[in-house]
Amino acid sequence: MANQFFNLPMPVLNGPGAAVDVSTLGGDKTIVVAGQFPGATITIELSQDAGGAGAYAPLTTFQSGETRRLGDVAARYMRVNVAGRKTPLPVFAANADVGGNDMGARFAVLPMPALNGAGAPVDVSALGSACTFVIGGEFPGAAITIEVSEDGTDYAPLKTISDYGRQFSTVVTGNFMRVNVRGRKPIVTFTGSCSVGAINDPVSGPSLPSNWQSFDYVATGLEGQSFTVPIPVAQPDALYQVRYSMGEVFRQFTLVWLPASRLVGAFDVEVSTEPHEGDVIHFDVFNPPP
Repeated sequence: MANQFFNLPMPVLNGPGAAVDVSTLGGDKTIVVAGQFPGATITIELSQDAGGAGAYAPLTTFQSGETRRLGDVAARYMRVNVAGRKTPLPVFAANADVGGNDMGARFAVLPMPALNGAGAPVDVSALGSACTFVIGGEFPGAAITIEVSEDGTDYAPLKTISDYGRQFSTVVTGNFMRVNVRGRKPIVTFTGSCSVGAINDPVSGPSLPSNWQSFDYVATGLEGQSFTVPIPVAQPDALYQVRYSMGEVFRQFTLVWLPASRLVGAFDVEVSTEPHEGDVIHFDVFNPPP
């Protein structure tokens, strides 16, 4: 995993700057705003729509230079939006950058219905669980509910939004998602939209031991207090570890295996008391996780 960094360009005057594709960033982002912008505010906005020309929602606002960490926020595009800037004075010399790991994210649009009711469901099974939703457009008097289903038949509400230009992040695992609109009136303009982005989940789980084999060593009674234990199937290398436990023994004794003796097909041990004929020692041989 590597880190990536993007500059978010400032506009010439007030208003939004150019959109930057940040879809390759993971969820944990650091935004650095530096320089001089007295009297002005810099808002970082995000969008989940392709091309960067869709709906944007404010993410965080700066009134002075600062480093700010934002955890688990998925974004396809980001941009700055400047307000309160005066020209030619005072001097405006601000810069904004965002950085994060290269985990990346995936995105989907949740279609709106023709009027009220449920929109078409979208298969989001390939999306990660750390989701960021952006609700754009205008829908005065109406409300948009995001619903989630695990079977494509039964849906339950996740969150209801009644004001637009919003974004929110949450952790949710769904097979399907859709929107459900209520309160919409045909005579009132409705331009509502909803998109979701989700950080890609790690592709590998926790590291596990490899080349594991378990076997029993049955004593002959002739071993003495130092002897060699053969490995039934040769290990691919001599970097393995050895674990042991006592099976049925005539009398208890302690055992120490000698790492310096490791060969791909055998290793040496020392015991506190000579094993009795028929004593059983259980061994596990394995390569530890990387």
